[in-house]
Amino acid sequence: MSREKVLSAIRSRFEVSGSDQTRQVSVDARLTQQAANTIPAIGRLTGAARLEQFIRSSEQKGAQVFQVEDLGAAAAQILSTLPANSHFAVTTAAKNTGIPLPATHSDHWQAKTSLENCISTCFCGVAETGSLAVMSGEENALTQNFLADRHFVLLPEADILDCMESVWLRLRETGGMPRDLTLVSGPSSTGDIEMQMERGAHGPRELYILAIKDQ
Repeated sequence: MSREKVLSAIRSRFEVSGSDQTRQVSVDARLTQQAANTIPAIGRLTGAARLEQFIRSSEQKGAQVFQVEDLGAAAAQILSTLPANSHFAVTTAAKNTGIPLPATHSDHWQAKTSLENCISTCFCGVAETGSLAVMSGEENALTQNFLADRHFVLLPEADILDCMESVWLRLRETGGMPRDLTLVSGPSSTGDIEMQMERGAHGPRELYILAIKDQ
């Protein structure tokens, strides 16, 4: 069903039209004049304290965080973490960072195929929860983030925000919502199977975050 048909059905249910200017003004005001939410104490951290909190929260959820000096060091860390002769897929956004990875080990990813390893970027990190905010897009296909057994994420330290409220503020500043924004907190896991924690239920079994120092 097309987008317009879906919206038309919703409008019909609420007995409104797409040209309802009163409702449009109300929506615009709500989006542009949002009230600031309460900022938790943990979300007020800055500098080294914020980075330490992000690392602590991420590792509590099962991710591994490597602090690296630059993209060259990030590439070296990824290659040393991978099993010998492993191949990997690199999203376009990750390639555009200029990270020096050997092309001989790079796989061309195709839709609806599985991966052993994927290297991508993300929108930002969140110190409060140790989460990664991942935006979908042509240069950073969301499916790649979930199909690989091992997921490596490039994250400049400057993009580690204090709390969730700051994620939405930054998103508004970009000029619009992406098709999808996913919050990733550690590798995929579930405790639904005989009450035993299992990894890789809906995504990567291993999550590695490369925290790149500010240049």
